[in-house]
Amino acid sequence: MELAHSYPNKFNYKRILPYLVIFIISLVGVLVSFYNGYPAGDDTYFHISNIYDIYLSLKSGNISPISANLASGLGVGKQLFYAPLAHYIPAVLGIILEPLGFSLLDAFKLTLFLSVFISAIFMYRFSMHISKGKILISLVMASLYTLYPYRYFDAFCRLAYAEALSFWFLPLFFMGIYDICHMKELNSKPFIETIIGGALLFLTHNLTAFYAFAFAILYLLVYIVNIFRMIKKNKLFIAYIAISLFIMIGLMSVTLFQSFTLLNNDYYNISDPVKMWSNVDAVILRNLDAGNYSGFLNFIFLNGLGIEESSSTALLFDVLFFTLASTIFVVINNLLKRFKYIHLLAGLIVYAVLIYFLTKRLEVYIAAIAFIAIYSFVDILNETNLTKKKLYKSINFWYSLFMIVLVIYMIARHDIWYILPKIFLNIQFPWRLWAFIPLYLCILLSEVSNSISSQKLYSSVLIIVSTLFVVLNMSYIEKRIAYERNYNNNNPNGWTYEISDQYFTKISSIGACVEYLPKIYYYNSDYVPENPNSLYRSVYNEIMFNIGKYPNRINPVFLEGSGEIEITYRKTPKFEMYITTNEKSTIQMPLFYYDGYEITIKDSSNATIVKAKDIDSLISFDLDKGEYVVSIDYVGTKTRQVSIMYRTIAIYSIFIFVPADMLYLAYNDRKKRRMM
Repeated sequence: MELAHSYPNKFNYKRILPYLVIFIISLVGVLVSFYNGYPAGDDTYFHISNIYDIYLSLKSGNISPISANLASGLGVGKQLFYAPLAHYIPAVLGIILEPLGFSLLDAFKLTLFLSVFISAIFMYRFSMHISKGKILISLVMASLYTLYPYRYFDAFCRLAYAEALSFWFLPLFFMGIYDICHMKELNSKPFIETIIGGALLFLTHNLTAFYAFAFAILYLLVYIVNIFRMIKKNKLFIAYIAISLFIMIGLMSVTLFQSFTLLNNDYYNISDPVKMWSNVDAVILRNLDAGNYSGFLNFIFLNGLGIEESSSTALLFDVLFFTLASTIFVVINNLLKRFKYIHLLAGLIVYAVLIYFLTKRLEVYIAAIAFIAIYSFVDILNETNLTKKKLYKSINFWYSLFMIVLVIYMIARHDIWYILPKIFLNIQFPWRLWAFIPLYLCILLSEVSNSISSQKLYSSVLIIVSTLFVVLNMSYIEKRIAYERNYNNNNPNGWTYEISDQYFTKISSIGACVEYLPKIYYYNSDYVPENPNSLYRSVYNEIMFNIGKYPNRINPVFLEGSGEIEITYRKTPKFEMYITTNEKSTIQMPLFYYDGYEITIKDSSNATIVKAKDIDSLISFDLDKGEYVVSIDYVGTKTRQVSIMYRTIAIYSIFIFVPADMLYLAYNDRKKRRMM
């Protein structure tokens, strides 16, 4: 890769400075998380309770996809459906940082910061590839991606934590796809970028990943000629593609295969399009208010707060004054550029005075700091454009422009959702697609930079735009005002200040729509079990009305027959019991039914392993008359067990693929030298 500047081998601060600026901009991005607590809501309860569940499970060594803590320990199989990485990262960080005095909430907020910071680095590197090594433009693109409002609206207003985290891996995945399509000589690096980026994206938020994969396929089709040219040049290209697909699918396999199987057996609430708002009528209904979820200022909502600084007039003047002050700063710097350092100092003084007297909003001050940080680096670098291409010849430009138009159309229009395959309706809310706008905007603007000679002026405009996102960001002002109100009134409502067992007392802790439970467990259920001894009603009442009594101790019962049950060990999904039956009996457990439970029945002479029966969507089993030691545990379906083996092979394959590629490149290079 040729850089716009040729740097000596010795240490050069100009190579390090972009990462320092990215770090500062990332801190600006997670401004809201600097508060004492974290905004509360249904999705907060869901995500934090799941993080806390994994945290407790890891500490106890009771690692299972069946939760020991959620829903009163009745055995919710959330991890059988939901990608687990977003919950595992803060849980693991919490355990690592605990000896240093960090709380689990600190680890949660640190995860958000890391997702912003590392995603900015990925976008910086991605833009370096597109812009042919222009550090200045790449830094601005990283800032634009970092400060884009929707990701913070996800994290702090919608409280869709996992979706906000998916921004982490989008640039890495698409950088890999881009590099594959523009490859000159075969090597594994672009494939590794695609494998790691795609797999981690899927394991963070599988819905965002599905759309990313679909859009990536479109990109590959656009560059199909390049791909065939590479195949013609080196037949091993096909092998690299096949190996990459094998590894990436393997890394995703446990979540991918088991969730696909469970979703398609129509047994759980998540399989019901009406309950899950994934039918066409529900999806197009969300088109109507898609603009309210973009992350940009919602004037109607903020006007309702009744605070002068949040009125439409005040906010619009903030936008105008910030843009005006920033533009004046740029003009002063250019007019006085012959005076080294003085131009920057003079501009800074004027800028500070204008910002202070023209606006009184905290977010504008923060945006001003971000603007100065980026622009100062631009001034130090003073980079010029060494490559000038005709923009209309850029396939990337037209592809990214098309994708921006397509995504906005999908967000705002009804008709496209009638013709798309049903699997696309799982998006539920078309406004989720706001996540792809900054990605394609950065690709588009990076390509534009290759056709513009006035690089510094172009960058100045983009710096104003990217930092203006802070002023326009809905989550900053809304959550600051909400926090200040609660803080001043000593009212903790609306915020969470610690992660503890209280999260298991919320119905939301098992999902806002109890989506991971069997269908007979749903709001206003009219299901009536046939057996009067059934635990169904007790379990239903527990998860719907008595969740605050955690931990609940509903005990196993005899549906048929009689005898005694003594529980000797209980830690969901594991049970150990000593059971005496007076006759042939059927026993029902307080555990939701998921295929993959294994029951070991021991009597005086032998041990038998049987599969669990499904009665009222609860684990059940039969016993003849006698005395038994019974053990119950979730071992997973054959699909899950094979997937775990596949994932293990995929992980080892990465450590074989990369060294093999290095050996191939070394051999190929040596071969070329001999031929010279």
